[in-house]
Amino acid sequence: MSSHDHFNGHHRHRHGGYYGRSWKRGFGRALIFGPLALAGFALFLFLGSWVTMLLWNALMPAIFGLTAITWAQALGILVLAKILFGGGRPGGPAGHFMRRHRRRHFRDRWREMRRAEETDHPLAEEEGPADDKV
Repeated sequence: MSSHDHFNGHHRHRHGGYYGRSWKRGFGRALIFGPLALAGFALFLFLGSWVTMLLWNALMPAIFGLTAITWAQALGILVLAKILFGGGRPGGPAGHFMRRHRRRHFRDRWREMRRAEETDHPLAEEEGPADDKV
């Protein structure tokens, strides 16, 4: 029986069992890795804001005569920079889907062009490879 066979109207999941058992396993992982991911994101924001604040306060007042900023203002600068300049992985899970879709689309287009080039190219029937012209 393959991983996607139907049995009694239920879809058998590829990891064994049916949706209920697999869902519970995923939920358990989310309970473990969700807080870890959230803590990692918070740490990244804190350290990024802190480094931005230190660099700003060390450079900008001396170079441009600007005032020093607080940690919250540095966080705001990071958020503003993300909005204006992007960076990171846009779109989250939807962005992952779009990247995969685009990759498949261009791979399929490339295959079509290669096939067309091999079969319909006007010089392909008249002349051999470029090495034969010597």
